Amino acid sequence: MQINSVTFSTDGNILASASSDKTIRLWDVSLRKLIGKPLIGHVEPINSMIFSHDGNILVSVSSDKTVRLWDVSQRKSIGEPLIGYSSVAFSPDGNTLALASTMDIKLWDISMRKPLGEPLNSNNVNSVAFSPNGKILASATGNTIRLWDVSLRKPLGEPLTRTFSPD
Repeated sequence: MQINSVTFSTDGNILASASSDKTIRLWDVSLRKLIGKPLIGHVEPINSMIFSHDGNILVSVSSDKTVRLWDVSQRKSIGEPLIGYSSVAFSPDGNTLALASTMDIKLWDISMRKPLGEPLNSNNVNSVAFSPNGKILASATGNTIRLWDVSLRKPLGEPLTRTFSPD
């Protein structure tokens, strides 16, 4: 069984590992022991995971582009999986989850478990990340990075592009 992803809770007390068997295991770092049974729910291998800043929620992204939210203390899935997403990022305050897909970027209110307004229009997003203050969201598409004003939900100027130079 291959381990595809690992991530620490923000306090460093829990380590989550995702395996090729489509399960997530939570580990007590100080005791170096498995915490309970594996989390089961994905139908394809898990590519990445991230903990909320308070450590109460673990988000996992599968190769079939499903995202699951997990209640860490209850050790169970929260709601139905979100379908069609390849990358996620928590805002620094932990209240918003950015979800990237081939069509757009959606911002989700974690406490209400629903989208915040209309999606940000951007195609084939590979990765998303919030700035440390949470006011800017960066999205990566191919060789382009776009910066978004989160409160206005609009792009900040022209995209940043990487151009090829034969030199």
